[in-house]
Amino acid sequence: MIIDESAVDSIIHAVRPNSIVTIYTDGSYHADKNIIGWGSVFLTSDDLYKLSGYGLGGSATEAELEAIVCALQATKKGSAVRLFTDSMEIVSNYRKNHHGDPLWKTFDKLYRERFVTLQWIKGHSGNPYNEMADSLARSACCDLRKQFEASLQ
Repeated sequence: MIIDESAVDSIIHAVRPNSIVTIYTDGSYHADKNIIGWGSVFLTSDDLYKLSGYGLGGSATEAELEAIVCALQATKKGSAVRLFTDSMEIVSNYRKNHHGDPLWKTFDKLYRERFVTLQWIKGHSGNPYNEMADSLARSACCDLRKQFEASLQ
């Protein structure tokens, strides 16, 4: 997974102790090239931050979960997090045993180290932060796709 570490540092330092950070996440998957992109929008008491990344392989659900994992990694242990996702599959299944899947294990560890409220939000319903996360995810996926296509020429 490719992620901007300086953006993560900015977010970690922006979240004040005893405050709640609200995060909107989304993932994007291009099956024809087997690539994923993800985006997260962080709302702190003072500002708005954006984080996105991309990678090879996966599925639509993995793209959504990668968005959540990377967002939680950008918060400190013990943080209070309100996390919104438009993935009903993740909201419905996050408490189930995923038989050792490494990404789900990472999610579970991060979830337990923070005070997370995971909430479903209907995608493409006009919420500006969900739309922003969706745009970040699609852009990241397209960036990787362009790199992939350029390498074939």
